[in-house]
Amino acid sequence: MTEECLNSRNWIQIFEEVADRIEAAKDRLNELDGVIGDGDHGVTMTIGFRAVKQSLQALPADVAIDEIFSKAGQVFMDAAGGAIGPLMGTMWTDSGKALAGCRSFGTPECKQMLVAMENAIVRRGRAKPGDKTILDALHPAVEAGIAAQQQGLRAMFRNAADAAKAGANSTSGMISRLGRSSRLGQRTLGHEDAGANSIAVILDTMAEAVATRR
Repeated sequence: MTEECLNSRNWIQIFEEVADRIEAAKDRLNELDGVIGDGDHGVTMTIGFRAVKQSLQALPADVAIDEIFSKAGQVFMDAAGGAIGPLMGTMWTDSGKALAGCRSFGTPECKQMLVAMENAIVRRGRAKPGDKTILDALHPAVEAGIAAQQQGLRAMFRNAADAAKAGANSTSGMISRLGRSSRLGQRTLGHEDAGANSIAVILDTMAEAVATRR
């Protein structure tokens, strides 16, 4: 494959790598969530992505890319509890809808995926930038990724990942306005959002995977 094209097998491998990275980050994500949430975000994300990894390994080699995303979303939604299950699950299933019939993933498809991810979070989570949520990592990631489209697929993913990390870091200066943590008000200042950090991990894993593909 070339730099500008990912196939179905690549995407199955990428989701497997995301599952491994999320599991490696589990304790840190739990720690972040424990300050202003239930303290189980890392566990829930790990459960969801373990199920995704297992289910995707059983897919046939000729599966379409949109089916991979749709399968990942449905499995995550079924396996993960709490608010993150439907939120993350919808993010992937909506990406699958945006990539309907896709068998070759290049820069146009990357843009479609990123936009679908953000739209799903806005629609399902009813969040906006500044609410101290996943969106505060995802929104700048989408903007940065799309801005790099002319530079190629690797640049799109890397720019998106770097912007997601910066966005996740910025949540420490925000007051939570959604979910259970919003009840803590000013006490949420100085602490990063666990969900935003999950998005940063996911996109960084994707960027590294795409950069090493030959």
